[in-house]
Amino acid sequence: MISEISAVKQWMQNCVSGSYATCASAPTGGWIVSTFNDPYPSGSSTPYPPTFPSSFFTRFGPSTDASAVVDFIDDIAVHSGYDCPEYAFFGNKNALDVIPDDNGGCKIYFFSDATAKDPSSALAPLIAQFAAKGCSFIPVLTGCCHRCEDPCASLDSTYCHEHVVDDRSFGSSSGGFEERAYYDLAYVTGGSIYLTDKASADDLLKFLEDKITLGFCPTTSIAGPLPEGYTSKTDCESTGSCWDSSVGKCYCSSANETCSHHPIVKKPKCLVTDVHTFKADPEDCTRYYECASGRQWNRPCAPGTVFDPAVGVCNHSYLTAPPCGTKTD
Repeated sequence: MISEISAVKQWMQNCVSGSYATCASAPTGGWIVSTFNDPYPSGSSTPYPPTFPSSFFTRFGPSTDASAVVDFIDDIAVHSGYDCPEYAFFGNKNALDVIPDDNGGCKIYFFSDATAKDPSSALAPLIAQFAAKGCSFIPVLTGCCHRCEDPCASLDSTYCHEHVVDDRSFGSSSGGFEERAYYDLAYVTGGSIYLTDKASADDLLKFLEDKITLGFCPTTSIAGPLPEGYTSKTDCESTGSCWDSSVGKCYCSSANETCSHHPIVKKPKCLVTDVHTFKADPEDCTRYYECASGRQWNRPCAPGTVFDPAVGVCNHSYLTAPPCGTKTD
């Protein structure tokens, strides 16, 4: 985890220096850092919760002093030995123990290259603890003691499309309950899942900066059609709203300015393969789009007519089906 820890250190330092807009203010409840490991030799007794020197499970915070958080991360040392799998869920519990209940909006970023050693005994109570705290679990995995299984092999397809970022170049392997436990915990708590290759600290930092929102949007008010709001970064940012990729949600950018809740009306796509076609204007029944070889023009219908997508031309309203016309069967 040497490269991962180095990248996270720089990520946090950039946050403190103001490089990321979402780090403009510290989380109201403060930052928490919790480490985890597994010093037990293979084949030895491995109790849960683990009982051994506290140096293997350190915790800092909560603190609103992000510089102090970086100092703590700077002092983290990588223990060599037997940590694959490791007591990952105990490390999460350590962080959750100092978070107050109903602390909506809190996010736990989890970094590991190994599966959890303790999922069978810890997953159910950990899910309950996440729910009580109001936190999202956001795993960033560079391995699972091997190549990680594809999360989308076991999760809902809509969630996968909106919440899974798989940047690996080496593909997946068939996994087991241990790594699916990470995916299940992220799924039920609303966090996104990130998978990437083992890489240099610089490459991992670029991945973190490009793909994950560190910190929070200026408000917790949902932007877009309620209750879900805008569900893509493109739609969200096209309205000037703030996209939080780590939980896949769009938030209003200011509590003092008007926030858009209108659906995004998208123009029809004109493909290069469209030799010459006519498509409805979703915003105006009396207009249409003409497409030819990837180019697009917005045209008006003749006065007194509307575009009829059933025949691909403008037509009288009484011959056109709703919503643009009045024709009935």
